[in-house]
Amino acid sequence: MKQFIIKLGFISCITTVIIILLCVFLPFHYFSHEYPMWISKMEITNSEHLYKNIIIGDSRAIAAFKPEILGNTYYNLALGGGSPIEGYYILKKVLKQQNKIDTLIVSFAPFHLEKADSFWERSLKFGFLNFKEIDEIFYEFNDSNEVFWEFNDSTYYPNDIYSYLFHAYLNRIKFPTKVRPELAKSLFLRGAINEKVYEEIKVNRGYYNFGREEKSSQLNSEAKRNKFRSKSIMIESLEKLFTLAKENDIAVVFQATPMNKASYDALNPDYVKDYNILMADLSFKHDEVDFYGAVFFYEDIFFGDPSHLNIRGTNKFSEEIKNKFRH
Repeated sequence: MKQFIIKLGFISCITTVIIILLCVFLPFHYFSHEYPMWISKMEITNSEHLYKNIIIGDSRAIAAFKPEILGNTYYNLALGGGSPIEGYYILKKVLKQQNKIDTLIVSFAPFHLEKADSFWERSLKFGFLNFKEIDEIFYEFNDSNEVFWEFNDSTYYPNDIYSYLFHAYLNRIKFPTKVRPELAKSLFLRGAINEKVYEEIKVNRGYYNFGREEKSSQLNSEAKRNKFRSKSIMIESLEKLFTLAKENDIAVVFQATPMNKASYDALNPDYVKDYNILMADLSFKHDEVDFYGAVFFYEDIFFGDPSHLNIRGTNKFSEEIKNKFRH
């Protein structure tokens, strides 16, 4: 019996080590298609490049700003699920590589000023944030201890900060228990698909077509909200982003992307009012930034899903942005 227990323990240890190594070294084979998108943009962010104009934002920005139309000096560094937290660090990392940026287009959907819905699942698990940055977010940026990854109105963490930090570190190192859902769904069979996505988004300089439908009249996240409640960490990160750009003589444009008409028509007036108040306040405090943050819409035929422009919508929007910047 003793020998059996020893052998069982040895096998368990070996199995655990193998699983940990697989999680660390084969993320392309088990994460969703968002992983190669983030990785491709992290590579550009952390390297020297010749792109003078970059886009920072979320998935709506990924689908809206097409560098092929905007010009050869543009690169779309927006991240699916990205918030101003990631936006600030993108610019910080880009500048650390001594890259000279002329114009920065910033574009976040209103609800991404309310919560960072991909903080745990992407920013941490995908390795976008290092341990120093994680500490900085929890100890310095989030000084009001907001639960910034949820819509709820709770200001303070329900538990102490150390439990969240421990959780964050485990996500950051891809500890097996934290990536178990991805492992179960993928069975390590996503490698080929993710390689294709990686190549596609590199060729398109960060642009990706999420919505593949010819028309979408479904409602987006904002249309389902009654009140707009921004998180202070989001606004602080956005302002840090603006300040960092100003310190480096970078022209900044805050540009909203369109909603589909169905969502626009369903918006709660109070939601729009509170969002507009925030935009006006930011515009007043940062007069160096050109603000085009007002909510507007395109017809539903320009959307491939409730939130993202389809090819037709992307071409229309990118052409309009290109013409706007010519003047």
